[in-house]
Amino acid sequence: MRHRVTVPPLPSLILIDVLGVRARWGTGARHAVSAFETLAELVETALEDAPPDVLGAEIESDTAVVACRSTNAALRFVRTLYLDAFLGRSAAEERRERLWLRGVLVPRPPGLRIDEVRTPRRRAGGRMVVNDLASAFTEAVALEKSGFKGMRFVVHGDLVTPKVRAAAAVRTQGGGSADTVVRISGDRTYPSALKGFHDYLWMATSDDDEWKRRTNRMARRLRQAAHDPDEVVQAAGTQVAFDACAEELRAAGTSRGRTRSARGKLTKA
Repeated sequence: MRHRVTVPPLPSLILIDVLGVRARWGTGARHAVSAFETLAELVETALEDAPPDVLGAEIESDTAVVACRSTNAALRFVRTLYLDAFLGRSAAEERRERLWLRGVLVPRPPGLRIDEVRTPRRRAGGRMVVNDLASAFTEAVALEKSGFKGMRFVVHGDLVTPKVRAAAAVRTQGGGSADTVVRISGDRTYPSALKGFHDYLWMATSDDDEWKRRTNRMARRLRQAAHDPDEVVQAAGTQVAFDACAEELRAAGTSRGRTRSARGKLTKA
């Protein structure tokens, strides 16, 4: 008699960074601080709807760290937060500025609490405080800073199991199942440090009208970013992720596997 082996959920650590903060500092402190406050509001809102396996968050300036008990919970949290950041602003607000996020998900030691990510240690007779950083946190920072572009979220390969992929998949109206946790290939859009990682396609949806709304928003953001050489790189990187998502939807047998480019032509993803 064959016994089924149950694999326990793997604890994980989310790190999310606001892109373009350095440029905001150049236009005045209030612009940078505004981004910090927006990130805090987004995380707070996502926590309100988060499953119990999302254990807690810590925010320092433009970086959010979130401890989760499982990969599935982490991905649901990220999807909520990213969609809110991407779609939640009015057209007038987006003409002034757009928020772009980039994040990673790495394994978390089971005993590591969110308040232990940074541990203060006093030196110089108590006159100096040094923050010791947990190794999972430093790994996440190194990966997030490794050079990939766009509003993307990458997942450590050890956290991706068949059950995780199945739970994150989008059931299309054509009856197929579109994968949203896609293994990163060896293409040049990713640094070598991300070999074996997966791209989480947070923008995927089974609703035709909603997919059109999201791709239209992507096209609008890309046009609005065109005047800024730094921002347009992030927008273009995000478009690449949208194209990958469109391909997954097409492969699953849905009519939404085609998306409009910034020039307005209908192109195969």
